[in-house]
Amino acid sequence: MHVTEATPSRSAPLFLATKVLPPRLPAGLIDRPRLVSLAGRAQDKRLTVIKAPAGFGKTSLALTWIDPLTASGAFVAWLSLDSDDDEPARFFHHLAQALRNACERVGASAIGLTTGASLVPARSV
Repeated sequence: MHVTEATPSRSAPLFLATKVLPPRLPAGLIDRPRLVSLAGRAQDKRLTVIKAPAGFGKTSLALTWIDPLTASGAFVAWLSLDSDDDEPARFFHHLAQALRNACERVGASAIGLTTGASLVPARSV
């Protein structure tokens, strides 16, 4: 695991770099042309959410969609979340890191907004 810190001189949440990197496509992945076609129709949208129960292929679909999107000039941000990311400061910092991986100028600005932020932890609300 690789843990990194965005700006050592300011108070920034630590994060795993693997949270903002897409996983590898599994070997033997079954082609799902209908789903890939449906996903392709969302290409002109600003945000696409893939929602389904566990084990329905959300990650696999997203992974097969990345290459065509980036080839068309789109910026694609990847963020893997879990229950430890339910604190607002941590979530927004991770989101900013994912944006920085996709588009440096956008992500750098976003990280500046999350570094040293004094957001109230979700558990305290």
